[in-house]
Amino acid sequence: MERYVDGDARAFDALYAALEPAMRASLRRWMRTDDRIDDAFQAAILKIHASRDRYTRGAPVLPWAITIARNVAVDMLRKSNRETSLEPEAAEALPAPVETWSQADEDEVVNAVRAAVDTLPPSLREVVRLHKIEGKSMAEIATQLGIKEGAARVRAHRGYKSLVAQLGAFWARRA
Repeated sequence: MERYVDGDARAFDALYAALEPAMRASLRRWMRTDDRIDDAFQAAILKIHASRDRYTRGAPVLPWAITIARNVAVDMLRKSNRETSLEPEAAEALPAPVETWSQADEDEVVNAVRAAVDTLPPSLREVVRLHKIEGKSMAEIATQLGIKEGAARVRAHRGYKSLVAQLGAFWARRA
């Protein structure tokens, strides 16, 4: 990588050959199809080329390249999810717009959310409460709980994931 950063054009071929198998294997976990893997791999190689001046000399190249490839894959997946519209059957399964709810509907939803939050383990429940009910940032939550911000984010993610599963069942029963 150092030779490539220094401008040795032949070093690119060696770098490409060394990184390609591992990057493609890593991308396969997220992208699944060969054409999407090819697109993501090429985009990742372009990003590596564009950011080669930020590479820390002496640092392992493969983890850096895999991270770039992963970020490219995540961006591509997010973009494809935004571009995918709901199928008519899926749209029919969505709950009615909030404007059409009765007070009984709202009460039922509020009670379901409270019950789902109450089932969370205390460490997850506290992060969800502080973030969604009190509106605190993850940095503020981490400080208040005496944990790292990354740990607060992990707890929030796990809590939200559990709530999605529980409330998904609620919406399915309600439909």
